[in-house]
Amino acid sequence: MFRAEIYKAQPRALSENLIVFILSKEKEENLDELPQQVEENNVIIVTDGIEIQVLAGKIDADYVFPKPLLVNRLGFPSSISDGTVSLNYVQLNGEMIYGLKVSQDLPFVYLETSEGTKLVSMSEIKEPKSTTVEQPTQNSEKKKSRSVRRAKKAGSKRKSKGKGTRKSRRV
Repeated sequence: MFRAEIYKAQPRALSENLIVFILSKEKEENLDELPQQVEENNVIIVTDGIEIQVLAGKIDADYVFPKPLLVNRLGFPSSISDGTVSLNYVQLNGEMIYGLKVSQDLPFVYLETSEGTKLVSMSEIKEPKSTTVEQPTQNSEKKKSRSVRRAKKAGSKRKSKGKGTRKSRRV
């Protein structure tokens, strides 16, 4: 028997560049088995006494946390100049967040959670493009190879060594 808490992920715009998906609790229920499919924008936290599992439906977020986080304060950069970053902070007072939708303008998002601080950078949100150049695939057609005729090598004979080399080995 499983204890399930069902949440609805609701987007909240904190700025024109940042939208957070806040979980609001809809209901709690006991389940005999795990659900196979979860509705869109729904998150189910299943507890079986020992282990906690998070099942989520499709959420339109750029970055989804592995588990919901209780966030007290969220910061995002407002201006960056000469290595100095000034952050705008938004108080969330322990709201449960499951995902972020971030525009390309923000290099990172700073989160103060109940488990400590977390910095989510753009490299985590959008995977960087690979810098390696892909080699073009060769045609699968095989070229006809000409057989090259070569002269046979003479059988290699053992070189006979002179008397001087035999004497130098003796001690």
